[in-house]
Amino acid sequence: METHPECTLCFHNATIIDKDGKVIKKSFLPKSELFAKYYKAYDSKYSAEEMIKLDFIPSNSIVVRFIRFEQYKSFYEMRRRVCEDLLIRLFFSSIGYSYYINEVMSVYRRGVENSATSIIYSSQYNVIHNYNGHFEILDDFNYITEGRYQPTVEYVKKLKLFEYYCSIKALRIFDDNDFKKMFKQIKLRDRVSFLIKRHLPIVHKVLKKIRL
Repeated sequence: METHPECTLCFHNATIIDKDGKVIKKSFLPKSELFAKYYKAYDSKYSAEEMIKLDFIPSNSIVVRFIRFEQYKSFYEMRRRVCEDLLIRLFFSSIGYSYYINEVMSVYRRGVENSATSIIYSSQYNVIHNYNGHFEILDDFNYITEGRYQPTVEYVKKLKLFEYYCSIKALRIFDDNDFKKMFKQIKLRDRVSFLIKRHLPIVHKVLKKIRL
């Protein structure tokens, strides 16, 4: 970043481990199959639009060029925030560009008591509150950038809503044409599970009990 002043954010890959140090996922990126096509598995620049589509990155890998602090502060203080890392990723990518280093140089722990992620997934209310908080950040970012990224913001909001519906196995994903297209991006196992639930609900209940 010292030799590239136009670069305003840098990040790298990470390995996900549990609280006991066991590897859960060797590569943090991409976040999931829904966001995989927006991930570049090599050293690369990312524009603000590409960062919106990439969605989540390892928070502990982020380095920013801390400029325009007052402008960032006003963005942050528009309302109470559920997280700050999304604001940082969007804001600093929009005033320059982000650069991704395709190396695993840190670990990201899951299942740690009282961590932000554990608190979010401790209840359905917290999960919904977190998604709504992300939507607010995307909308506020769209506002401060005067709609420059609106189509991408709206698309990613819908993609994240689809992600939530998938997590609760909601059949409403079949009632929306955009969701039907996104359905093709999820894992085959999950697609089969949804189709069984939709067309063979009794079989789905039996299989669910067997898994329990």
